[in-house]
Amino acid sequence: MKYRSDNDKSYGAAGMVIGLNVLNAEDTFCSVTIDADGLDCVVMMPDFLMSDQLTCDAHDAWKKSVRHFHVAMGMVIADRVSRKMLHDHGTVDRKMHNQMLSAMAKEGKTLCCLEHDEVENVFEEYFQHMVKVFSNPTVRNATSQLASLLQERRTLSNTEVEELLTELSII
Repeated sequence: MKYRSDNDKSYGAAGMVIGLNVLNAEDTFCSVTIDADGLDCVVMMPDFLMSDQLTCDAHDAWKKSVRHFHVAMGMVIADRVSRKMLHDHGTVDRKMHNQMLSAMAKEGKTLCCLEHDEVENVFEEYFQHMVKVFSNPTVRNATSQLASLLQERRTLSNTEVEELLTELSII
């Protein structure tokens, strides 16, 4: 993910943490910062990242990898949709959709040996849901406020994000 400015990045990072809430994965991150790039803007909890694959069977390890991929895919979608719809005041077009799907299908194949249709099914569900979420005026306002706060403070903890989203009646 390439950002044009800190303002652009703040909308992407805000979108990612709101996306984590949408995916019921809000407990997977420690903090969010605009002093990093791409998915690294969201610092994940150690227990989310740590692999217990040596102590579990292959199927359980694969399922955990797929779950991590789905979370990352949701974050990428939320980042792009938030930036396009809120920062750029644009609409999500077919070209952007297809570029993201292609990249996610490639990552799914590489990381989890998923076939294109396995990625596409989840991608479509997440994509449509994120477009609907970021079309909601309350979510748009919360995303803008979170982005502004990120530009001001540079980094927010999970607790600070959750408090703000609660205060704004998002969660």
